[in-house]
Amino acid sequence: MVEHQAYKTLIHFFEQMKHWELTCVGEDAAMRKRNTTSQEVWERLKDEQFAALSKILQIYTTQLPDREEGMSYGNPTEYDPDMDELVAHEDKKNSFEIIVRSNSSFRSGEVTKYELLSVDGRWVINSKHRKTKSGHWKKVSLV
Repeated sequence: MVEHQAYKTLIHFFEQMKHWELTCVGEDAAMRKRNTTSQEVWERLKDEQFAALSKILQIYTTQLPDREEGMSYGNPTEYDPDMDELVAHEDKKNSFEIIVRSNSSFRSGEVTKYELLSVDGRWVINSKHRKTKSGHWKKVSLV
């Protein structure tokens, strides 16, 4: 794969998202272990997790999360630079598309396309599409 700055941006995003997901999973497990039932405590944790996610998205994407839509995370994580293989790219005038194939047991063979845009001299993720079984691209959320 070409060592294009857009590629580096995508890998850094994957690394940050993987860390965020694993942190959230760990925090949730710790709360359950303590048998925390207070809705206020859980909401405060979710607000903190959402704030951490928002920081990542502000740096790496053109999108900001909507707290009403929620957020998802898990283990294994959706983003894993060690298990995702960048298989193709297309350099366009002001955008760069990267095709990623997952090699994780959780998402084996899944193909995703990321479109990155050049904004103010840096690359940011603009959209994410997943290839359907019928071979079409379907836009999906980053979170």
